[in-house]
Amino acid sequence: VRREPPSCLIVVAVVTASMSPTTPESVGVTPPGEPELPLWRTWEGNDRFYCAGRCMTGPSPRNLLGTFLIVSVPSAVFNALVVPDVANATHVAVLAVGIAWPVWCLGNLLATGTTDPGIVRRRGPPPPSPDGRARARYKTETLENGKTVTVKWNDTIHAYQPVRAHHCSANDDCVDKFDHHCPWVGTTIGRRNYRTFLFFVFGTTFLCAYVVCVCAWQIKLKHDARPETKRRALQAVGDAPAALVIAVFAFLGFWFVAVLSGFHAYLVCTNQTTYENFRDGYSWRENPHNKGLVGNCWEAFCAPSPASRFDFRR
Repeated sequence: VRREPPSCLIVVAVVTASMSPTTPESVGVTPPGEPELPLWRTWEGNDRFYCAGRCMTGPSPRNLLGTFLIVSVPSAVFNALVVPDVANATHVAVLAVGIAWPVWCLGNLLATGTTDPGIVRRRGPPPPSPDGRARARYKTETLENGKTVTVKWNDTIHAYQPVRAHHCSANDDCVDKFDHHCPWVGTTIGRRNYRTFLFFVFGTTFLCAYVVCVCAWQIKLKHDARPETKRRALQAVGDAPAALVIAVFAFLGFWFVAVLSGFHAYLVCTNQTTYENFRDGYSWRENPHNKGLVGNCWEAFCAPSPASRFDFRR
């Protein structure tokens, strides 16, 4: 007669197996005999995936949602309570811009936060060198323009980083043409999402200025509609409380994004990244990536964006 093991031994065995450490070699590897998992299920970075790998964000999707609400909620109130008065008094174009421009900004925000920024593929550990010497930490590469740059060995991808790449500790990814990790977008800004990031920053700068002007215009309309009294200005502000609140909010936001826009305009014109500017501080002549003002702007705004190195659903 076959005797079953005591149930207590089964419980101990299950608990012991669940507490066994996962070896580095098993991370991101499908166990033998099981169907191969898609890449997004075995991803080793800190990125988040949604809709079966169709959408990805950085490690802080709540930051992306918060920034989306900071732009969308005041814009909705602005279009509901401020724009109609000014559009009726002037032209319907005021309403068209008031609706279309926030949508443009939000679209670029979402594109920035949900795009692969240019993650470099990880490789397996390389075999030891034949002579037993340690691999050089840095090496020199020559660019197409004949200038030389230094690239660094990356222990995460087990390879030398591409030129202008850097490892982002927040995303735990090596990112091509790394610019910075943006807490407002919740992900890293790199080669593949820097353009939409620029459009978002420059676009919100214009949006804030536009909102302040239209809000001031509504207050002026309320002021003109009031009879001549000493309290005319205060009464006009009381007639348009939403315009006052939104104007103050947009005015404060304008200075933040305007400074950011100015800084990134400088980086675009000189073909630098934020990381390079803080680390190297290239002058115009020293910068090995400088292509001239027109070439630098073309690269930032018009050059084709490279495809992702990954198909996360396979």
